[in-house]
Amino acid sequence: MTEQPGAVPPSASSLQPQASAVPQTGARRGSVVRAIFNSTVVALATIVGAVAALISRLFDGSGDTVLRLARWWSRTIAALCGLRISVECRPRLSPDQPYVFMANHLSTVDIWSLLVALPVPVRMIAKKQLAAIPLLGWAMWAGRFIFIDRHNPASARRSIERAKERIRNGQSVLLFPEGTRSRDGRLLPFKKCSRKLRRMVLNSG
Repeated sequence: MTEQPGAVPPSASSLQPQASAVPQTGARRGSVVRAIFNSTVVALATIVGAVAALISRLFDGSGDTVLRLARWWSRTIAALCGLRISVECRPRLSPDQPYVFMANHLSTVDIWSLLVALPVPVRMIAKKQLAAIPLLGWAMWAGRFIFIDRHNPASARRSIERAKERIRNGQSVLLFPEGTRSRDGRLLPFKKCSRKLRRMVLNSG
């Protein structure tokens, strides 16, 4: 066989079998299956927890049962979805003293992690829009969580007063002072309501 002028001989790499596409396809398929499984777990746990929370309101007007259900909800999702929650510093907190917990916010995983890691029951201070979400918002209402309408200053002040009263009555609260999720991991400016609540707590002694 004669070599044609200008022909390029095949390289060794071009003669190797191209089998890398199979593992990549399998990995993508595994990711899709895992995503579907995780979504199903979250949906089922939320439905069961929310229905139980609404039923509990019939015999527990304080909403404390909902706080225990919220911890169960978070632990179930974390365990079945493979979330690893690590607590580096666990201070000794008195169960008889109220606390105000503030955390940055990147995703829904933050909520599950905090409800698992915090050693005392907490009620969230959340934006009003969450109250309109079926099941989840109803469960938060049953747990007597505090909703803030940031676009209505008068309503926001009343919500802050309710939060202050809850703290005085020995209830711990949790809020995300940025008011929304950070898209790049950087800390966002605190909302006015969060700063005002912090000042009110400090001034109340």
